[in-house]
Amino acid sequence: MKPLILNYLYKTIQQRTGLVLNETRRQDIVRYIEKLDIDHANYLEKLQCLPVSHKLWQDIIHHATVGETYFFRNKAHFNALQHHILPKLIQERRQKGSLYLRIWSAGCATGEEPYSLAMLLSQLLPDIEQWSVMLLATDINTNFLDFASRGRYGHRAFRNETPNHLADRWFERVNEQTYQIKPIIKRMVTFTPLNLNADIFPSLVNGTSNVDLILCRNVTIYFDREQTRGLVNRFYSSLANSGWLIVGHAEPQPEIYNQFKVEYFERTVLYHKEAVPLPVTKAAPAPPITISPPAPPVVKVAPAEVTDYLIAAQDAADHEDWTQALTMLAQAEPSNLFNADLYYLRGVIYQQMGDDVQAISALRQAIYCEPRFALAHYSLGEIYIHQGQEANAARHWRRALKALHSVPSDDYIRDDLTAGMLQDLIDHRLKGI
Repeated sequence: MKPLILNYLYKTIQQRTGLVLNETRRQDIVRYIEKLDIDHANYLEKLQCLPVSHKLWQDIIHHATVGETYFFRNKAHFNALQHHILPKLIQERRQKGSLYLRIWSAGCATGEEPYSLAMLLSQLLPDIEQWSVMLLATDINTNFLDFASRGRYGHRAFRNETPNHLADRWFERVNEQTYQIKPIIKRMVTFTPLNLNADIFPSLVNGTSNVDLILCRNVTIYFDREQTRGLVNRFYSSLANSGWLIVGHAEPQPEIYNQFKVEYFERTVLYHKEAVPLPVTKAAPAPPITISPPAPPVVKVAPAEVTDYLIAAQDAADHEDWTQALTMLAQAEPSNLFNADLYYLRGVIYQQMGDDVQAISALRQAIYCEPRFALAHYSLGEIYIHQGQEANAARHWRRALKALHSVPSDDYIRDDLTAGMLQDLIDHRLKGI
C-alpha cells in the first residue's frame, strides 16, 4: 500500500474507533488488507461510509485489538471489590430498601471480566433473586461479544489468578478442553456492542446512565491522551453519585482523573466519584410590609399544556431525578391517556429504579397505545432476558425488528439512537439466545 493511503487508513481507524495502532498492529492490518486483492482507495472510501458494526470494519478491529484475558484477572482489583467496594454498596442499598446494582464492563473482550463480576455478586448476595442487577458488558469487537455470549471457554481462561474452585462451581464440563458457564451466571450479563469513541453515553437507552461501578481496564492504552480525557469525562457523567471507576494498572494518568477522588487499596488505586451535596441557599429577607391597593378581579388561567409536563418529566429523568420525573408524568397522564411516549418514559424510569413489575406494566401500556413502538419492545426484552424469560425477550425483540423494517437506518428514533443502531443491537442480543 502507498504511504499516503496507509496514513489515511490509520487516521480513519483512529477517528472512527479511537484506536492508536502500534507498529505490530499496523503490520497485521496491512497484511490482512493486501490479502483481499482489492482497490485500496475504493476500500478506504467504503470504510468512511460504513458503520463500525459492518463486517469490513469488524475485520479491521479484529486485527487491531487483543482479547487475551482470563477469569478474575488482576487479583488486587477483585480483592478491593470483594472486601470493600461491593459490600459497602450492598449495605447502603439494603439500608435504603433499594435492592439494585448497576455495573458496566466497558471493553469486555471475550467476557471473562463481566462473568467474574457475576460470580462475585452471586457470592456476596445470598438473596440475589430479590435484587435487580444490571451487569452490562460492551465492546466494539462483535466477534468477541459473540464468543462471550456463548459462555464456552477453554483452559487458558482459567490461569494465573483464577481461583482454583471456579471451574467446578460455576461451569459444566463439556469435554476435556471445554467448559460451559452455568445459566445462572450467564443470564446475569447483557452483552452489547458499543464504540467508546463514538457512541453516545450516558444514555437511558443503552443502560450507561446512573451506573454504580465501571470497569474499563486496558482499553485506553490504545487511545491518545485527549481521547482518554474525553472518555473519562463521559464515564464520570455515567456514574451515579458515589460511583467507582476501575482502570488498568498501565493506564493511570493522574491529571486525567482529577475530577475523581483517588482511593488507595492494597496494591491498587481506584477512582471514586464523591457525592456532591446540594448547595444550601439562605432564605431571602422578608420584604417590607406595605399597604397594597385593592386586588384586581381574579382571572382564571388555563392549565399548563400536557406537553410542558412531559418536557419537565424528560428533563428530570435526564438528571436522574426519578421522583420528580414520575410526579410530572402523573400530572400529564389524565389529559394524555393514549400517549405512548409518556408510558415508555415511565417504564424506562422504573427500569432504572430496579422495579421490573412497574416497568413491565408501563411498557405494555406504551405498546397498547402504539403496537409498533420498537423501543418499548426492546426495553421489555431487556427486562425479560434478565428474568431468564428468553422466549418472551426474543418475541419482543423480533417485534421491534419488524417495526423497524420500514424505517430508514439513519433515521433517529431518539436523540442518541438511529434505527440502524437499534437493529444492530437487537440482532446481537438475539444471537445470544
